[in-house]
Amino acid sequence: MIQYRHVNRIRSKYDVIIAAAGGVDLREARSAIFNGANLIVANLVRPEDGWQGIPTNSDVAAMPRQFLETIE
Repeated sequence: MIQYRHVNRIRSKYDVIIAAAGGVDLREARSAIFNGANLIVANLVRPEDGWQGIPTNSDVAAMPRQFLETIE
């Protein structure tokens, strides 16, 4: 696991693609992209599970648009 603050340093030394996955919500997506991640993998989560991601009780259809606005 790599902290987001180290992503640009790694990408400057190696020709790699870095993805953020697991527990990615809008806040995490912003941080990952700001710090140089190439891919964001978001998952749907049930609120009762306590995991981070896109809650299934939210407007799931609107979430991709919000993620795209976040990373543009």
